Amino acid sequence: MKSWIATVLLSLVCCLSGVDLSCGAASRLPPPEEPPPVDDARRAPHAVERRGVWDHGGIGRRADEWMQVCRELRRHGITDLFFNALWPDQAHYPSRLVPSTKTSTRYGNQLDHVLQAAHSQGMRLHLWKVCWKPRKLTPARKAALHREGRMQVSADGATLDWLCPSDPRNLQMEKDTLREALRAYALDGIHLDYIRYPDARACYCAGCRRRFGEDTGRRVDPWPAAVLSGPARPAFLAWRRARITRLVRDAQAIARTSGRNIELSAAVYGWYPGVRDTLAQDWGAWLHEGLVDFVCPMTYTEDLAEFSAWVRAHVALPGAGGRVLPGIGVTTTHSTLDAAAARRQIRAARQLGASGFVLFDLDPYLRTEILPLLRLDEPRDAAE
Repeated sequence: MKSWIATVLLSLVCCLSGVDLSCGAASRLPPPEEPPPVDDARRAPHAVERRGVWDHGGIGRRADEWMQVCRELRRHGITDLFFNALWPDQAHYPSRLVPSTKTSTRYGNQLDHVLQAAHSQGMRLHLWKVCWKPRKLTPARKAALHREGRMQVSADGATLDWLCPSDPRNLQMEKDTLREALRAYALDGIHLDYIRYPDARACYCAGCRRRFGEDTGRRVDPWPAAVLSGPARPAFLAWRRARITRLVRDAQAIARTSGRNIELSAAVYGWYPGVRDTLAQDWGAWLHEGLVDFVCPMTYTEDLAEFSAWVRAHVALPGAGGRVLPGIGVTTTHSTLDAAAARRQIRAARQLGASGFVLFDLDPYLRTEILPLLRLDEPRDAAE
């Protein structure tokens, strides 16, 4: 059982080693994407409870196998499937912008397979988009990004296998891959993950130094000491948050200009507002401003009281009404739940006013040992 403090400490030490960085040639971000005008920035939330499942592995299945999986999910009451299929460097489908995965080469276009299967069962399909964190860079590509100065650097000078959000080229690539997917597939939603920095120690690359100074007019010598503490620290934290929120804002504009009713959501860390400064993930502001249709806080714990405290705090945030789907960690590094424990967390989420929930993760244990026992389509008094 993980405590809140242990969970925070675990996340803050999870940075990855990478390659060296130099200053990128491009420095200024392009103008923000302009969404079409709407009467209300926050669309009305769904009145019917959402019951989602994350498919983290994106494991290869042929079209007939995906059909069977989606039949099972719908039979057990699942309404939304979040399919992990797009990273900054790979996709589980043919793309002109990033290489296709070996899975899609072997088993066929995974996004098309799962989309057709989900829609045949009346389920919504959300493209799970990993932001900034490449899946598996080739040595040649990693070397190229290093030379171009596009990777993150930690406060102690270590290079990380994360793309720097302040680099305009990285931002453009993230947006272009979203546009490509929305044009090619009849998706119901875009689900942003890793929409953050890896931890509080990033990013302090030469590009961030230059762009922070240009954007704020502040003197940033010595670097990074000048922004790690002292008078410039609050301004740097705000600037850092704005780099992450920029992609959220642009993704919303891209979804709105697609010509379809595309929902935008995000998987977020639960200990808000602490993540504003550590990970620059200001998802409370995203809700308040109406930049996302809903968020899925990853409230992974075996402790029902801790889970309930998280959900209670999240649904009370400004703009959160009907837009919080707690993530329930059936099989995660932080928690493992049996069906009875999962039912208790679902019941708590409902009683506290959440608009649904998302289960992690679509694996054999969830399919065979959990979902059949949740009885989600039964009247709530009977199922609970």
